Amino acid sequence: MDMSRLTTAHKIGVGGAVVLLVASFMTWLSFGAAFGISVDFSGWNSGFLAWFGIVLGLAAGVVLALKAFGTRDVKGGGFAAEQIALLLGAASFVLILLRLLTEASNTAFGLYLGIVAAAAVTYGSFRAMQDAGMSVDDMKRHLGGSGEAPPPGGPPMTPPGP
Repeated sequence: MDMSRLTTAHKIGVGGAVVLLVASFMTWLSFGAAFGISVDFSGWNSGFLAWFGIVLGLAAGVVLALKAFGTRDVKGGGFAAEQIALLLGAASFVLILLRLLTEASNTAFGLYLGIVAAAAVTYGSFRAMQDAGMSVDDMKRHLGGSGEAPPPGGPPMTPPGP
């Protein structure tokens, strides 16, 4: 494994995934109970939003690592590896952030570290995509959008049917 093959963008993305893995085993939610007893939950036990967000973030890191080390050029549905990693990382960030927003009163350090790590995965993926000469507009065009702003005044109006 030649670490010199990793660009700065790949280091940020893959490093974010490693931090996310570590954070996933830390306490994300902590509930105080009677008689001084507390119950703590790791990222894996903090509900669907948490564990699925973790899985997506780790998958993004794996896709970036496979591409960077030249082991395999992951492609899917016409998307390049960097674009797939960006989509996975962004979904990871959104899901983990939703976990925070849906349980804001009993959160612990691991959840906040998970959000930062998922953001790092997303940012690293975005930078890797830019380094490869791709843009978000390329993804829009691939999905059927034009990637251009709508004309001034909005889309053309069609007359109502009979």
